[in-house]
Amino acid sequence: MIPEQLNTGRYFLKLSFPDDESCDNPGKRPIGSATAGPFYTGDDDELHNWINSGGNVGRALIDDLVMFDVDHDDLAAILAETLPATFVVETGSGGEHWYYWCESWGDRRQFNTDDGTDWGSLRSDGWQAVIPPSKHPRTGDRYVVAADNPVATVTHDNLVEAVEVIDGECSTQPTQAAAPGRVGSSENRTTPARYPDRAVSVTTARQFVNGNDLDHRFDRVFPNDNGDESGDDWVLCKCMAEAGYAADVIEATMDEYRHDAAKWHRRGDDYRRQTVLKAIQAACDDEYVDFDTADMDATEASERRKTESGDAAPDNQEVTTFMSNNNDDVDFTDKEEVYVQEPTDDGDRFQKVTRVVRSENGDETEYIALKKGRVQEMKLVDGGTALAEQVNSSDSLGSPEYIDELVDALDELQDKLDG
Repeated sequence: MIPEQLNTGRYFLKLSFPDDESCDNPGKRPIGSATAGPFYTGDDDELHNWINSGGNVGRALIDDLVMFDVDHDDLAAILAETLPATFVVETGSGGEHWYYWCESWGDRRQFNTDDGTDWGSLRSDGWQAVIPPSKHPRTGDRYVVAADNPVATVTHDNLVEAVEVIDGECSTQPTQAAAPGRVGSSENRTTPARYPDRAVSVTTARQFVNGNDLDHRFDRVFPNDNGDESGDDWVLCKCMAEAGYAADVIEATMDEYRHDAAKWHRRGDDYRRQTVLKAIQAACDDEYVDFDTADMDATEASERRKTESGDAAPDNQEVTTFMSNNNDDVDFTDKEEVYVQEPTDDGDRFQKVTRVVRSENGDETEYIALKKGRVQEMKLVDGGTALAEQVNSSDSLGSPEYIDELVDALDELQDKLDG
């Protein structure tokens, strides 16, 4: 069943059935969320019943567990040379997952050669990994243990050094064919060589979208004036691409926050992948986007700039340049908060209303946000434990002034109902 090396707490997820044709990502889509659950322990009867009935299972990477998704023999060779022997899973498509313990890593990386050949990635901080005894939806093969070692513990510096070696090899060696049977042959994510592929959390990516006043588009599901439902998908992906976020980050953010009824979830992997890649190419072709500074000149770039050619975008979709925000210029600070649903134990859901202050270049604006998620028990340096919030969604309810007017209207309505 579930490998004992990964069975370290309430970190397991039910994943969709590998043959579920009604699912947009069969065998890999969480029943819930990779960051908010519901999570299960390895001995949970409900989870075992799910697996026994044919469902897949995933391990959430929300603690100190990190995973290299290895799609090329050269990446495997570097890991074997630079890091200690560790627990390895062979995926149902022929790739490998190499696991390590690394305290407070919290970074994600995509490894591509200069011409875009996919070597794999380093995943943590809210990602999930499909684990044994799951079945791959395309091949029908099981995920199995390839190296039955304990999960090796490495330091932050160890991983930094390994990543530097990988990056150096990717940029200096000629491209070689991927290993036979590996995912890379048919599921490559090819991005331009100059694209930075920045690894950030989905929360950071959504915060960037929110900073561009586009957060509401995650929930829109109606067509644009041309009858095309994919316009919002395109705009959101293009916005994140201008920040240089890795393709996997963009796709994961859309998976996490895009409305369930949107075209993004109704179409298959090819639609999602091509939307992301076209958005990245459009960002690379955009003369106003500067990946080196992650910022643009506000006097030259508008939030709704359309081009006449539309060559870089899907048909009938707007090409938009967004006011990029770097962490030194824009800051979001939570102020007063009141719980609507207060958590008390590990894994509990929470909802809270928070006053948020957004600061940019000395200007401040306030809004009220409804934040939802789960709490996760975390170990402290002194050996104690504390509940840490994992925010799954943050929706603006409007300005404090608007909330005051809304409360007054509700009070008036209540008086009429009571009368």
